[in-house]
Amino acid sequence: MYDTGVDPEAFRFALNQINDGNIFEKFGQDFVGKVLGYDFIPAGGLRDRGIDGFEHTFHQSGHDLTIYQMSIEKDYRGKIRDTLNKLRKNNIRFSRFYYVTNIPVSAKEQLVDELSEEYKKPITIYDEKWFAGHVNDSEATIRAFHIFVESHLHRFNLPGQSYEVANLESDPRLYVFLRQQWEERRTTERLDQVLIDTLIVYALEGTDPDKRILMSRAQILDRIDKLVRFDTRLLHGQIDERLKVLSAKPRRINYHRKEEGYCLQFEERIGIQNRNLNDAALYEAFRVDTVNDLNSYLPKSSNCVDDYFDIVEKILHSLYYQQGLEFADFILHGLGKDVVEKSLPDVISNAVDRSAILEKQIVKTSLLICIRNMVYNGTQAQKSFLNRLSRTYMFLFLLQCDPKIATFFGSLAGKLHVYVCTSVLIPALSEKFLEDRNRRYTILLLGAREAGVHLIINEAILDELADHFEMMARIYTSNYQGNEEFYSEETDILYIQEILIRSYFYARMRGIVSTFNGFISTFVSTEMRRLKEDLVELLKDEFGIEYVPNASLGIKLDPKEIEAIKTELEKYKRSRLKAFHDAQVILTIFSLREKNNELGSGSIFGYRTWWLSSDVTTQKACAKILGGKYETSCYMRPDFLYNYVSLAPKKAEVDRVFEDFFPTLLGVNISFNISDDVTQVIHKFVKEHKAKSPARIKATLRELADKLKQDPNYQTRERVKLFLDDCLKNLND
Repeated sequence: MYDTGVDPEAFRFALNQINDGNIFEKFGQDFVGKVLGYDFIPAGGLRDRGIDGFEHTFHQSGHDLTIYQMSIEKDYRGKIRDTLNKLRKNNIRFSRFYYVTNIPVSAKEQLVDELSEEYKKPITIYDEKWFAGHVNDSEATIRAFHIFVESHLHRFNLPGQSYEVANLESDPRLYVFLRQQWEERRTTERLDQVLIDTLIVYALEGTDPDKRILMSRAQILDRIDKLVRFDTRLLHGQIDERLKVLSAKPRRINYHRKEEGYCLQFEERIGIQNRNLNDAALYEAFRVDTVNDLNSYLPKSSNCVDDYFDIVEKILHSLYYQQGLEFADFILHGLGKDVVEKSLPDVISNAVDRSAILEKQIVKTSLLICIRNMVYNGTQAQKSFLNRLSRTYMFLFLLQCDPKIATFFGSLAGKLHVYVCTSVLIPALSEKFLEDRNRRYTILLLGAREAGVHLIINEAILDELADHFEMMARIYTSNYQGNEEFYSEETDILYIQEILIRSYFYARMRGIVSTFNGFISTFVSTEMRRLKEDLVELLKDEFGIEYVPNASLGIKLDPKEIEAIKTELEKYKRSRLKAFHDAQVILTIFSLREKNNELGSGSIFGYRTWWLSSDVTTQKACAKILGGKYETSCYMRPDFLYNYVSLAPKKAEVDRVFEDFFPTLLGVNISFNISDDVTQVIHKFVKEHKAKSPARIKATLRELADKLKQDPNYQTRERVKLFLDDCLKNLND
């Protein structure tokens, strides 16, 4: 299957990216087993492995006295000693101990000799260097590495590239998010309203009509952007509607027409003030109760209790960051105790290793007891604090603001090869002279490119775009040249059907261009003698779209299929040439899917090759002519890229949001409007994920990913609409 070996340095890099003990445990068992030729079973007799320090501990199958422990702890020396001491203390018999880690161990031979002499047992350490030295031992070890990379190492195609290790299949977050997006559309719409209302009210805190402290729409949006730390243009289309609703009876905000500003109602201001005081009191009670627990459980040392409380906050931050959905669902619904145990020891170890605290292993055990007590038997303040944080997490999760969801869509973007239809290119070009915030198709394309999507045109799309420019020039000359004075008002301009000509008159009205030739020259030469060459350069420079002729792809289209689909399409398209071009494009995409075996890849990301289009007829014609040969649509809806890739929270933005919210007073405060029915929807899908087999989860993820990309009957939060079309709609309304 794999013809060449693995570069040891690339292998070391991949190994070093693992910061999840459960992922390393799975990979370590697989890889070490392949090298040594045997299987592992969980070490028997270790009743409570997490609290006793025996997490990620196994026996060699058939040899109960040989113990392996797999760990990502930075303090490997302390970890080994702690485990060996606890084996001795608990009278657990063993004849040999192996410590397996993904990090380099310095002076390894000296450490092994020292430990073997001290504990009178053979001690062996397999570290990063050992792994790299054995990766090319056999086809099996090479396969183990490639399976790890394909399943867990997700690349973001950003400048400089970055990587993230995540198990997107066994972690329920991706499954729950995609299921909710597909099945619970009404919940999503309602959630958006709750979110926007919450953010508007939050932004208006501090307004006071008596002091003439008001905020304009632009100021509200600016404050929301600063609050949530990710691009809120996804919500801008609904801001105006929610401002109207909140300003209507029963009012929560008031609009002062003369000043064109908004402020909170008096009752709303008083309610927020009281809630803020209550939330501050809750946070302080949580801190006091937790400090009391720390004083009970932790050893007396040179560190003050505030240092330990700071680590507790870091641990809670990591729990919400690394397994937020499971942890929040457990806090809110009390099911799935095992999810808390899954990552807690590793989270605590990582937090303590990064601190300056002494006696690290003792502190880790004490903190494990403390956090468990808080989660299972906490005080009223601790329970309430975690409940509120968990509601806030659910809130952000359904907004796609979660590290695992960001990892999925960021990695998905880098895998996509998207052919861009003229139904997207022409609107994007028409936005050239609009203000940046109103260039929606441009935002879609630039955002997709920045996320790593490969945007492509071929000769069929290029021919069609060139034909369109030539046609616009003819229409302008025949219908508009010499009549410009009749199109000097916006109300007249908005009714022009031809998008580029309407764009010209809108730019002329605003004094940006003065002649049609001047307008055209911003895209191509006015003579249009090198039209196709100019368009290739234009699309590359403006949007990063690459021209890839079919001849360079190693595919061959069936002329009979092209002709048959073209004939069917002629019933619906404006010209035979348009029908011919569309038949070529759709068969190109299906041929590339077959050539690259995209169906057989088994990837949770679904198909890689798509046609970004507003068209709905070509796929129907293809299905009618070719029957079930190409069952899965190749259309990608523009709103999918717009909402889930271009405007969605990016990984770095998610990281900043989690720093701001977990665990902080702001994280408690924002949870006020999160209702139980929203958390119940999530809980339903968490249970569903737990009941499914890994194979069914993987298949479902792929199916849902492709459904969101292409189903023409499903529109996500915000459709991509031209700004001038919205202006016309508002005019008609």
